[in-house]
Amino acid sequence: MSAVQPQPITYLPALTSMRGIAAIMVTLHHLSITFLKPWGDAIAKHSQLLNNSYLWVDFFFILSGFILTHVYAQTFGQQVRKTDYSAFLRSRFARIYPLHFFTLLWFVALQLAYLGYFVLLTQRNPGQPVGLDQPFTGNYSLPTLGLNLLLLQVFDPTSPPWFKDWTYWNEPAWSISAEWLIYLILPLLVMVLLKQRVWLSGVIYAIALICVFGVYQAGNLNLVGLPSLVRCAAECITGILTYRVYQSGQFKAIFQNDGFLICSLLVSLGIMSFDWQIPLSIPVFCLMLLALSHNQGMGQTVLSSKPLSFLGMISYSIYLTHWFLIKVLVSFWTIKVGEKYLAGASWELSSAIALLLVGVVIGISTATYYGVEFPMRKRLKRWLA
Repeated sequence: MSAVQPQPITYLPALTSMRGIAAIMVTLHHLSITFLKPWGDAIAKHSQLLNNSYLWVDFFFILSGFILTHVYAQTFGQQVRKTDYSAFLRSRFARIYPLHFFTLLWFVALQLAYLGYFVLLTQRNPGQPVGLDQPFTGNYSLPTLGLNLLLLQVFDPTSPPWFKDWTYWNEPAWSISAEWLIYLILPLLVMVLLKQRVWLSGVIYAIALICVFGVYQAGNLNLVGLPSLVRCAAECITGILTYRVYQSGQFKAIFQNDGFLICSLLVSLGIMSFDWQIPLSIPVFCLMLLALSHNQGMGQTVLSSKPLSFLGMISYSIYLTHWFLIKVLVSFWTIKVGEKYLAGASWELSSAIALLLVGVVIGISTATYYGVEFPMRKRLKRWLA
């Protein structure tokens, strides 16, 4: 395989839709381990799909490497100019920070509401247990708020970075922190990796997979600190190298086939459902990306439909807003019922509630996309420029 040659940038709609589906799966995963935990536990007796759906974050990392290479291959394929590098970072910052900052304000407001509730309850019923955590403590402390504002919440400065300590206010935003740090070197990665020979690209890809396996052996792939950076960087590299295969056109006839796309989807779901060797999901995701990018059948009809494309468009809002809804639900239920999750509901009722909450998340995300994410991205790009 020769080095990637500059090509016109084409839109890959199936990838956008898949991003939306992945964001919904992450939402269901978080619901199943928090407010709807009994529902999640019931499902886990038959399938580990929801428990392992945190792996869709790994899909995001691979997709990020793939898409950014698709967009910037012409810019960084041969060299990294200072002006291009600055423009790249401005663009990425404008993409991720406004909504991150806006949702962070929600969590600050929630902590202030906790504080008011604590003060009110203490005055009325001194000594009565509150049930909620103390406001502005733990991972919701003011120092960790500073880390979140600086997009450094992936680290805990009070302990070694390989420890599993939480330093974020909005839980899903840890991956935004990791991605931002990888963005700082991504143009260099694109330039270097697109120039390598086939055999060396294969070696680098294998090393990246070994790194992912190493993180998994340290506990699981859902670690923060240094492991999360290794995880993000390794998977971003696999995405860049997967793009090389896409751009070369090799095996295109195979990837275009609906059967290959369906098989890659089923295998990825099988790995999650049956708790197979979890790191194997990474190469399967890479194959899925190639199938989604090349497919002219199912990928252009079902996955490029308007509803799924819309989900993909608001996927970042879905990803960053759903945790706030969960925190509000858990807090309300703790105060009213004394439990942090919905217990005693039938499987059918819990499933209906899960679908309802996903609908609420989509509604909130639609509002934040059109009201905050999209307009603020444009304004911040102009301001930074």
